[in-house]
Amino acid sequence: MRFLALLGCLLPLALAGCGDSDHKSANPESGDTEGDTGNDAEMTSNENALADDVLLTLEGKHEVLGGGARLDVQEARPLVRLTVTTVYPNNHNDLILLQLGLDGVENAMGQHTENLTSTKDAVAVAQAYIGQVSYTSQSGTIDVTLSNDGTLEGHFDAQLTSDPDPNTDAPGTAPPIEMSGYFSGKWSLICSSPVPNLPGDHSTPNSAYCRNLMF
Repeated sequence: MRFLALLGCLLPLALAGCGDSDHKSANPESGDTEGDTGNDAEMTSNENALADDVLLTLEGKHEVLGGGARLDVQEARPLVRLTVTTVYPNNHNDLILLQLGLDGVENAMGQHTENLTSTKDAVAVAQAYIGQVSYTSQSGTIDVTLSNDGTLEGHFDAQLTSDPDPNTDAPGTAPPIEMSGYFSGKWSLICSSPVPNLPGDHSTPNSAYCRNLMF
């Protein structure tokens, strides 16, 4: 459920434009849709163009996903969140999401290696949405290097199982999958500061903290 709620926020990072809304069934490990032809993979129309801020190459699949990465910083929150979202070239409804928590702005740059899990307080998690089925990592590792020139590179390997049914909480029935790959590209900064003296949770990017933020 948490993963599905993230999709509306994170898909704009991965897509240069909205793709076809008709979702075809897909191979859980490759994202290839049934009935796709080689010509489909070569389509270069604006509708199917991938953002190229980040490219992720799946090992053993000869498949390159495109998308984006954001570093989410909130004033007064020690945790900095890195989210890498990439979509399959033949089906933009299918995606891989990697999320990593970093211990403070002062420690964000450099190399980070963490274990992938599915616990609520997980430092790192890998998730996928493939063939209308959502998956979450149960084990694996992620290694990421962030640079203050706005670039990143990394590798992940993950063992994922399908998520419980959001309506009944019944265990997922899709077979578990394994995936690994390399990714590299550019990250973008999302910074916000709380707005004082307002009821509720309000924040603004136009703050002295965000304007002066440096890594």
